[in-house]
Amino acid sequence: MIDNIIEKIESVIHCTNFSRLGRCFRTRKNYYFYDLGTGKVFQVNKVTFDILNNMLNYNGFSHIDEINYSESEKMSALEELYDVIIKENILQAPELTEFIGPQISELDEFLRSKRKQITLELTEKCNMRCKYCIYHENQGGYRRFGNADMTFDIAKKAIDDLVINSGEETIHVTFYGGEPLLKFNLIKNCIDYCKNFKDKKISYAITTNCTLVTKEIAEYFSKLKNLHITASLDGPKDINDKYRVYINGKGTFKDAIAGLKLLVDMCRHENSITFGINCVLPEHDISTLEKIDNFFSSLEWLPENVIFTSSFVSSGEREMDYMGVDSEIEKEIMENSKKIKGYFDPLYEWATSDINKSEFAFRNIAKDNIIKDLALIHKRHLFHHPMKFYYMNGCCVPGARRVYVTAKGEYLICEKLGEAPSIGDVYSGLDIEKIKKHYVNDYCNEALKYCKDCWAIHLCGMCYMNCYDKNGIHISYRHSHCIMNRIYIEKNLSLYHELLENNPKIIEGLNDYVFT
Repeated sequence: MIDNIIEKIESVIHCTNFSRLGRCFRTRKNYYFYDLGTGKVFQVNKVTFDILNNMLNYNGFSHIDEINYSESEKMSALEELYDVIIKENILQAPELTEFIGPQISELDEFLRSKRKQITLELTEKCNMRCKYCIYHENQGGYRRFGNADMTFDIAKKAIDDLVINSGEETIHVTFYGGEPLLKFNLIKNCIDYCKNFKDKKISYAITTNCTLVTKEIAEYFSKLKNLHITASLDGPKDINDKYRVYINGKGTFKDAIAGLKLLVDMCRHENSITFGINCVLPEHDISTLEKIDNFFSSLEWLPENVIFTSSFVSSGEREMDYMGVDSEIEKEIMENSKKIKGYFDPLYEWATSDINKSEFAFRNIAKDNIIKDLALIHKRHLFHHPMKFYYMNGCCVPGARRVYVTAKGEYLICEKLGEAPSIGDVYSGLDIEKIKKHYVNDYCNEALKYCKDCWAIHLCGMCYMNCYDKNGIHISYRHSHCIMNRIYIEKNLSLYHELLENNPKIIEGLNDYVFT
């Protein structure tokens, strides 16, 4: 009897790799199954959960006898599973044979009409030497400090290129460095120049360490419309000054906090000016996280809607052989993350430790990171029949979403990407052929080899980061990140449904989340 129902199920599934079809996960109260093809999530009983897990782990039903339930229990669960497969069209995700992304035929048109943002590296210089900075010679990071400053001519050419090739009503100009306030006059010149484009609504952003903020600078920014200021600050003085220091080794906290407060005070009246705080966590034991979070919570003058982004220190790219989905090392990391406190991601685990409490609220320094991850679950694609297409993970349209303009006028994909092939310059514009080669064809051809076996592909937010060097695609850099990404996604599936069970108002709030 069981063999008959198994045969019926297998006749519908038609798959050579069952493990890619979905994922079993659980909360403290319930058992669930996520289906890759439709994006649906089903609450299941323990018997069905174990049968599904067994099927995914062993690529079919050859080990179903090892499940310790009675024949009648297994038969009932299998019959119910078959009915759901037929009714809900689950466990039928098509194989990945190609990515749907910036199609070659459409890319030329897209890059000439829908560009949105440039990030201007105003200078390679910085007045600080943070001990964990990606520019620091002791880090495995991506760039080194230089002496080049962007000229106004280069900045103008980059702005012109953006405006000419954007059919968008709103475009974005971001100021970056080094430390961009070293070139405050250039910032003013760029903004004054942007005022010539009357038919465009231009928003601005700047990432700064705040140590150079003066009353003049704060007053100037306070008069702008549509400005976002990201301040780099790691917490109270003793934590911040341990790593965030000037060239002479002196701590920066006093100047940074004064600069940030001056900006907030001057800009408080303007609703279109928003703030973010970028917090790096070189040390992340619970007591340190508590101290940092309590410090920011104590700053009553901070705007209520300040956006926190927190990250650990980059150690550079490392090669890794591909071991497949659910390799022994992946299983080991997942198991250790459940058993060993702080093993996986100390910030994530600390911020979600009280998730089952009805009065639960995310900690400030982790909230925005986690909310973004939960929004990826909440706003996932849902279909009644299996999706027939696969997007390029979390990749933007290369050259359209943003372009990083170096101080010397070279175009790069993104300020976060690290070493990777350029995509043009301010003199010749975007090099569409290089974009097609490196960031469409080469990326898709390489990623396809590994993504085709992954159950998390429709929930994946990974992009071009972690898989390039200066010569082009270097996919072996990404394999370790894929392991961590799948673990995060499984944990976020559990976290999302834990909230759905205990704190549904938090889930309702995700409806208003906008990805940027």
